[in-house]
Amino acid sequence: MKSLETQRLTTPGPAPEQSDREPGQPSEALVLPSEPPVARPSPASQQAPEEGYLAPGSVLQNRYRIVRLVAFGGMSTVYLAQDTRFTNVTRLCVVKEMQNSASDPRVRTMMVENFEREANILATLSHPTIVQVYDYFSEGDRSYLVLEHVDGKNLDTVISQTPGFLPETKLIH
Repeated sequence: MKSLETQRLTTPGPAPEQSDREPGQPSEALVLPSEPPVARPSPASQQAPEEGYLAPGSVLQNRYRIVRLVAFGGMSTVYLAQDTRFTNVTRLCVVKEMQNSASDPRVRTMMVENFEREANILATLSHPTIVQVYDYFSEGDRSYLVLEHVDGKNLDTVISQTPGFLPETKLIH
């Protein structure tokens, strides 16, 4: 189910926010910045995904139009996207792209099965502080989770923009 409108950028663009989280931690897509990410200094060993990233305007599954790159880490890339099935409103969502670079076909198949199992487990969770999982799918060697978009700043940004310690009231909120 490969979309003909999907294309990847191979030239460097604005630097996305690099995630310092360990691979496999789902919290990297919980809260997205409302402004385009600001480039942060990062170690030379951390670079953009080798194959590039999805270009703004790319469409996945004939449904999810990529708006912009939000962040990337060692095993995934996070995009802000628009769900085009909603024609009378702009419904934003988050598309988390997981890379499957295993060379062994059996390992690749196992990784997709594990991804699908995780997506199904995440879809059963329901709590006000956990984003909803809307969809999941695979295209080529990539698997995607479509998540609820939460407008705001991520915790790393809030901490770095706050001099000293965060006030207790802000932590509780």
